[in-house]
Amino acid sequence: MPLSSLPNCRDLGGLRAADGRVIRGGFLIRSAALSSAGQEELAFLRDRLHLQTVLDLRTPEEASEAPDAQTDGISIVPLPLVTEAQIGMTREKNTDERATSGSGAASLPSLRVLYGLLIQNPECQVRLGEAARLVMEACLQGHAVLWHCTEGKDRCGILTMVLLSSLGVSRDVILGDYLKTNLYSEKRAEGMYHRALQGGAGEQAALAVRDLFLAKEEYLQAAFLEIDRLSGSTDVYLEDRLQLPRELLQAFREAMLTEGGETV
Repeated sequence: MPLSSLPNCRDLGGLRAADGRVIRGGFLIRSAALSSAGQEELAFLRDRLHLQTVLDLRTPEEASEAPDAQTDGISIVPLPLVTEAQIGMTREKNTDERATSGSGAASLPSLRVLYGLLIQNPECQVRLGEAARLVMEACLQGHAVLWHCTEGKDRCGILTMVLLSSLGVSRDVILGDYLKTNLYSEKRAEGMYHRALQGGAGEQAALAVRDLFLAKEEYLQAAFLEIDRLSGSTDVYLEDRLQLPRELLQAFREAMLTEGGETV
């Protein structure tokens, strides 16, 4: 997609499900925040991909600090996956501030905890199920949907995992897509690492700061482990914990998967 100001924006079309079918292109789009999006890029998403809905997974405070760019014909739906009280673990602004001092950098939490929270917390399950349902219903109506958090990694990554799982995509393929974020985040992560060192952090603390800006296999594996602990399988989790009707899941699979197509 010609989206130069949104480097972490990508279409999930072309990923292959375990049954051999391929996800249709032009429907499922994951991204970082749209605050830097230009009008030409938004027009491309609207006119070429028929994008009508953007899911903003950030908190209201985050969205007000860096609001999405808007254009006619695209509705922005706020649907925060976590509350302000929980978001201190992943907010980039919060991390930037704490990385300027050695003591702050040393106190940064592991993102494995956040990923587990997003999967097991009952309030997060309600929001995650609502977000997945909105994406599925829009696609069934023939419209593309874009969802994002701030960097397009954590909350965006969890919703992407849920949607790809619902389409029968293997965990290895899901993980491969998740790790593509590092193509865009590694430079920023290294910058935060050096900034933490300059702020007086030790080597291990600075590495912890860097890792908060990277997509790491252990983070998403923590989510998979929590799903298995709670439900035994992803299919059971989708239906029992996220309350996604079996009929909706089946219709979504039939609409989004095709026998042909080129894999990515």
